[in-house]
Amino acid sequence: MKLVDLETRSYKGGNRESNSLSKRIQDVRATYRHMTNTQLENELEERERELAKQSRVDRNLERQMQALESELETKEKARARLEQDLQRTEEKNVKLRQVIDEMMSESTTPTKLGRFASTRSGR
Repeated sequence: MKLVDLETRSYKGGNRESNSLSKRIQDVRATYRHMTNTQLENELEERERELAKQSRVDRNLERQMQALESELETKEKARARLEQDLQRTEEKNVKLRQVIDEMMSESTTPTKLGRFASTRSGR
């Protein structure tokens, strides 16, 4: 298929591409000319094995990448929940400090203590 595409382009591209294509064809022929059919088949099988091995490696890497992405997403969600919990806790602390400051600044009458106790029991 590539050879046909290259030949088609050589007709369109003129002499320079045609000469380049002819040179490549000659180089390939020279490389494999001394090999027998069995040797060529063995080399083809070896390349197919290498390709299959690389394909397995690629699939394994893809699975690992997906697992890491999933783990990262889970950790991000947990971090977001922790940040929300921290914010709620800080808000509660601010409210409690305000109540304490209010109690310390005013005289502690029984009505004030009663109000404080009712807010605590309402939680």
